[in-house]
Amino acid sequence: MKTYNFLFILILALALGSCKSISQGKRFAQCQFRATTMDNMVLAGVALPPNLQDISQLNFLEAAQIMATFSGGGEFPLTFIQNVEVQNPNNEVAAINRLEWILFVDGKEITQGANDQRVEIQPNMITNMPLSFKIDLRKVINSGAAAAFTNLVLNLVKQSKQPSTITFKVKPSFKIAGVMVPYPGYISLTQEFSAN
Repeated sequence: MKTYNFLFILILALALGSCKSISQGKRFAQCQFRATTMDNMVLAGVALPPNLQDISQLNFLEAAQIMATFSGGGEFPLTFIQNVEVQNPNNEVAAINRLEWILFVDGKEITQGANDQRVEIQPNMITNMPLSFKIDLRKVINSGAAAAFTNLVLNLVKQSKQPSTITFKVKPSFKIAGVMVPYPGYISLTQEFSAN
């Protein structure tokens, strides 16, 4: 008899935990998202200043390191953190356990990745969700997206006359009874960057 009581309690606990995860995941899908700033940009091992206006702001060694990496023919890495503002309009916690994303610049796919850390947004609050990106610019150049990405970089350093459109397609997932269940589609976040 005690075994049956224990099994019943275990099944009930799993069911309640699953319902909670599903509810939190649904609330996350109802949140409002806005791409905000890019931080910690590092190109070929060189940290780019946040207020970079011109390539001449880099010292000789930094510029030489970037040029040597580019000329080397191997990976030409750019890493940065894209901050995404998440607003929970609900009266209860919204949460996810995993987030997949795809980054597009002017409609061209640049990279994709995932964040496996749980994110919780408290009721009626706004939370910053930082997403870490690593892009091999050599692959971007070879994929035909070089012009779009170059224009984005020029906008970031205030040198372009044409704005860039950045789109993030994100897919949240949440755990149900220990199994990761993805949201049935992608949520699109679009932000325009310009030199002005």
